[in-house]
Amino acid sequence: MSGSFGGLVPWLVIALLVVLVAAGGAIFLVRRLGAGGRHVSAARGRVSRLAMVDSTSIIDGRKLVIVRRDNVEHLLLIGGATDVLVEGNIVRGAAVAHAGAPEISETPVPAPEPSSLALLTSGVFGLVWLRRRRVGGANGTNPD
Repeated sequence: MSGSFGGLVPWLVIALLVVLVAAGGAIFLVRRLGAGGRHVSAARGRVSRLAMVDSTSIIDGRKLVIVRRDNVEHLLLIGGATDVLVEGNIVRGAAVAHAGAPEISETPVPAPEPSSLALLTSGVFGLVWLRRRRVGGANGTNPD
């Protein structure tokens, strides 16, 4: 290397290393301290009041998102031209009955036993067989 440029190369390399170390340190500190992110409230010992509970992608880049704020959840449809509040004020915890919804009974509803279903089915097949036999006999043809 000739002239004054040869003396600047070591200084340029040192300056480049200092800038790279400073940038790496800044990135590390931002990730560690979470400047402006969700880790700030956790670092101060407070409970977060706002959280995204769940999300799922649906057609054409739209998403259904459940957002929780102060123990109340909201279902949002985001993406596309507009964002829509699908359902708001979903209270977490105990189930809340809606005004127009029928109440769900805790008492079990008796279901027919398999043997009674088999008896009913065999009776229906027997009636169909007798009907076919009579219709075939009335036409002069005997299926037997």
